[in-house]
Amino acid sequence: MQVPARQNLIPYKCAVLLMCLIAPAIQAQEVVAQYGQEDFEAALANGLFDEAETMAKARLDAAIRDGQGQQLATVELINDLADVQRLSGNYDTAIQNYELSIEIVESKADMLDISLAEPLLGLGKAYLESGRANLAMDYLNRALHVRSVNDGPHSIDQAETLEVQADAYRGIDKPKRAAEIADRLYLLYERKYSADGVELVPVLLKQGHIFGDLGNWRVQRNTYRKAMEIVERAEGERSANMIRPLVGMGNSHMREYFDRRQKARDEYDLPDEKLLTEARNYFDAAYQFLSFHDFFLLKKGI
Repeated sequence: MQVPARQNLIPYKCAVLLMCLIAPAIQAQEVVAQYGQEDFEAALANGLFDEAETMAKARLDAAIRDGQGQQLATVELINDLADVQRLSGNYDTAIQNYELSIEIVESKADMLDISLAEPLLGLGKAYLESGRANLAMDYLNRALHVRSVNDGPHSIDQAETLEVQADAYRGIDKPKRAAEIADRLYLLYERKYSADGVELVPVLLKQGHIFGDLGNWRVQRNTYRKAMEIVERAEGERSANMIRPLVGMGNSHMREYFDRRQKARDEYDLPDEKLLTEARNYFDAAYQFLSFHDFFLLKKGI
């Protein structure tokens, strides 16, 4: 089944919309599960994108032929197809299918239906990942609005949209706006979990990247230190989750050195070589952690 091609999209849309009108009222998750969701997700998780795309097309085709083209179920299946196409780098095809999902929801519900959140986020990701961050912003803003209206302004369900939005602002060279989004994301996680929860670590790493974009080296390193402290308390000092903040610390020192060197007006304004020494120390520590964990993974046969 060749769903994505634009020339085949109109008859395909008609078939989907027709099935939306005549299909029995069945819960979306039941329809999705009926057509092999677990197998699809396993293929996706293992990076078997060609296999996952074939499965996604077959699942969608089977659902339509069986008269199970109910709105939410159809949208979820189309989203699955678009997701794997995006992950495969087939951005334009994925964009067409996200747009199809949005068209179906808007024809059967309203402009704020929660079913719009996923395809809108998918569109934002597709544009961002294909180097068109400026085109991603409107879709991400709308996805966030839909989430806020349906789930509330403090819902953790909007976290993924905020993460992508922060990356999009970095992509259009607006690091201050990205920092504001990252701060909001941090508050959401802190509200949901605890101030020392390991769930905060990915958010702290994202904040660290943004502070680097802003040239706030001291704040950036304090952020990475906080991430390491949380990991050490929760998982021990030899946790593999220490590697990324250690690399971040090394990059921070190295970037500060070259940034200050580039801006130096004369030899007296050059940065201290200790910055490079610190960078090497952190990179060495990260390498030792990586070697340590690679050894045990190999020993276990993983």
